[in-house]
Amino acid sequence: MRNLTLKQFKTVQAIISHGKIVSAAKVLGLSPPAVTIQLRQVEEEFQLALFDRTSDGMRPTAAGLAFVETAQAIEERLRL
Repeated sequence: MRNLTLKQFKTVQAIISHGKIVSAAKVLGLSPPAVTIQLRQVEEEFQLALFDRTSDGMRPTAAGLAFVETAQAIEERLRL
């Protein structure tokens, strides 16, 4: 069973939106190490790499894009 928090969903969304751990951390009001921990927990839970780490930042993998699409759909349903 996969147990993920809304905070973890939002962390992945922020990394995709901003492309860097540091930028995502600023937007989320977290430290970069806290964002890294959240991301690592999600990737370990799914046993998938959600991002390719590059010198220019973080680029979502196909799994990362699918994850954020699912997260957004869940978030929309929670608002109803």
